[in-house]
Amino acid sequence: MAKIFLLDDDEDVHELVRVFLWEHDVHSALALAGANRLFCERFDLVLLDMNLPLVTGKEVARILKARGVDMARVYLFSARSETELREAVIELGVAGYIAKTLDPEL
Repeated sequence: MAKIFLLDDDEDVHELVRVFLWEHDVHSALALAGANRLFCERFDLVLLDMNLPLVTGKEVARILKARGVDMARVYLFSARSETELREAVIELGVAGYIAKTLDPEL
């Protein structure tokens, strides 16, 4: 079973991701806790929201990188513009980004 960590402050987003994974037969342990859990456990996939109230996804990505986490498992997850997300991916060395959208086909 894949362990997926989603760092997002919106409970509705957590529910949407959980349902999406279930509908696509992805068996996962979706972590919904705060960022501290990222530093105590290993996850197969990490999704970081860019807009958090206490710490940004960029800041968390920098900490993960400094701690030697395999950045090929880390994706930014945001409703920001694709240009801004592409620039952040290059800057941070994460695997990529997933744009938040209301269209489930995207």
